[in-house]
Amino acid sequence: MGQRRGFVIALTALAGALALVACGGSSSGSGSGEGAETKAAFVKSGNEICKEFQMERDELVHRSIEELHGKEATVAQKKQATFALLNDWNRTVEKLGELTPPAADQAEVEEMIKAMKTASMKKRQEPLTRHLGQADLFLKADTMAKKYGLGECFV
Repeated sequence: MGQRRGFVIALTALAGALALVACGGSSSGSGSGEGAETKAAFVKSGNEICKEFQMERDELVHRSIEELHGKEATVAQKKQATFALLNDWNRTVEKLGELTPPAADQAEVEEMIKAMKTASMKKRQEPLTRHLGQADLFLKADTMAKKYGLGECFV
């Protein structure tokens, strides 16, 4: 049961770290080449996208707990859960990248999206490696997202 609990804690920590990183957008543009939106609109849309990720993350964690039925998670199960979470995260980051930020914030938002993708790629390469609470891989992107106003974006 100790390993099961450790798995759940690790998955939850990873989910929290990914969510923090996921919300890197700004106004509420849809990124289809239309005019850039205001920062407030971008942030609102970005936070809505991140809320969807949080719901997916929570469902994954609950599903994983139910599937274990009090048993210890295998290495394969841990990897599978991590990759499922990263896949959800990557879709979230792609959606954020499709938003059109205000022109003045374009470089900042692009850097934030890049940091999100980099953290996800590193975690995918080492899915079972613990990184001081998992969030450390995502610290740069998390910090950037929070600073930009994307408070709903945390893993």
